[in-house]
Amino acid sequence: MRPIGTVQTIECARLNFYPQKTHSCMPGIPWSPDDKSRLVELVQKGLGPVSIQRLGVLTANDRRPRSLHAIAQQIRRMHLAQPEISEKARMARMRGRSITAEQRHSAEDYLTTHGSAVPIHHVVERFGVTESWTRRSLKNLRISRVWAETAAHPFSRFHDPGYRAEVSARVRRQARERAAAHRATLVALAEKILSSSPTVPRRSCENCGHSFPLQSEFFPACHRATTGQTYYLHLCRGCAAERRRQPKSQPDGLSATGDLSRDEGLRSQRLRRILCERRDNVRTAENRPQERACRACWQEWPLLSDFWRTSRTQKGTVLFDPRCRLCENARRRSASKGRITRKVLAQSIGVPA
Repeated sequence: MRPIGTVQTIECARLNFYPQKTHSCMPGIPWSPDDKSRLVELVQKGLGPVSIQRLGVLTANDRRPRSLHAIAQQIRRMHLAQPEISEKARMARMRGRSITAEQRHSAEDYLTTHGSAVPIHHVVERFGVTESWTRRSLKNLRISRVWAETAAHPFSRFHDPGYRAEVSARVRRQARERAAAHRATLVALAEKILSSSPTVPRRSCENCGHSFPLQSEFFPACHRATTGQTYYLHLCRGCAAERRRQPKSQPDGLSATGDLSRDEGLRSQRLRRILCERRDNVRTAENRPQERACRACWQEWPLLSDFWRTSRTQKGTVLFDPRCRLCENARRRSASKGRITRKVLAQSIGVPA
């Protein structure tokens, strides 16, 4: 019998303490069939690992996005890499290794003096370096750049209308793809929450009509400190972002197409829809009240306090305003904006309002 501390005893203790590694499965979070099919669709559209990772469509554990290395490795395993893109990346790596010390020093000196505004493609063409090396050198040299100055540089490509149109189309396409991916993620998360807890408060978006849980993750929220209440917008986050990107039209009155509701706020649009539904119900009733046309929009509305602002004389007679509630609200908003503008202007020039 061997004494304690021999090689055999130490080897047995090491095997019992350190678990043996098994290579039956790949490390990390496994890819689901849906993620694999989505990856195939993105690669077929011509997107590379960097573009796919920036979209944030592929996530792990429904939260954390997949890393660039994980996406690239999965593309290699599924043999999805396109030969043209792979050859282009390989040539870029080879070109990066073939940069001489003289080229590096010349490019660094040029970046030190002109790197704050000169376009990167001009540095690449002049010194034969790569774009990634140029960006890394700018970061190492701590040179801050402003996009407006770079675009206005004489060597910039943005002076070409064709290049500007191409960049604009690409940016818009990427924004639409990111918005669609973000909406799909929100819809999937909403379905998961509603299926697990059906009693959770919900709200339907007024634009897309989809039902989401009444939470700040799905609707833009505003917390009022005076009352302690949280108010949610009637548009989901995707529709609210799309509305913010739309150009602002006239604040009140008819638009270029003659549609009044497009120039109204969300509350005014909601009030218009409610009043139109209520007017249809009143017209189908047996005792149909008398109607009168608004002198601003010329639409017929029943003579009820629901559709017109009213006031009483000293004798108690009810008087209806010449404008309907919607047009009167628009007139008051316009007058309030005018008062605020005059007040701000008076404060800026130092005269009493």
